[in-house]
Amino acid sequence: MNISVMPEAFKEFLNSKNLLNSKECFSNCMGALIHMATKEDFNVNYVLCEIKSRDGSVHEHAILRLNGKYIDPTLEVQNLHRKVDYSITKEFTTKEIITLMCEKFGLPEIEQMIKGIKPIWPLCKVGENQYVFLDV
Repeated sequence: MNISVMPEAFKEFLNSKNLLNSKECFSNCMGALIHMATKEDFNVNYVLCEIKSRDGSVHEHAILRLNGKYIDPTLEVQNLHRKVDYSITKEFTTKEIITLMCEKFGLPEIEQMIKGIKPIWPLCKVGENQYVFLDV
C-alpha cells in the first residue's frame, strides 16, 4: 500500500489542532476526522492498520484516507512513513465513525470533544472484528 505525502494545508491544519504528535496515531487520526467531518471539500476515512518495521516488529496503527489517498500524519512528520510496511485492518468512513460515536457518547459529549473540553477517544481494535473507543 502506498502512503502519500500530506497536502501542506492539511498538515498546517493538523498542526494548529495539535494532531501531529509522536506515538499518538489513534488520537491524531481520530481528532483529524472529527475536526474535518463538517468540511465538504475533504473526504476523510479513519483507517486501522498494522505497520511492520524493518526489524520485523509489528504494531497496531492508525492512518487516514484523505480524498482517496492514504496518509500517515503521525509517522510522516517524523519521516518514518517510508520505513514501514502498512497492512489495512479496517477502514471506517466519517459517517460510520460519527454513528458509532453517537451510539457510545451522544451528541453533547461529542460537541465537547470537538471544542476541546473533553478528550477525543479514538476507535481501536481490541480483538478479531472488535473495535471500541478507548481513552488512550
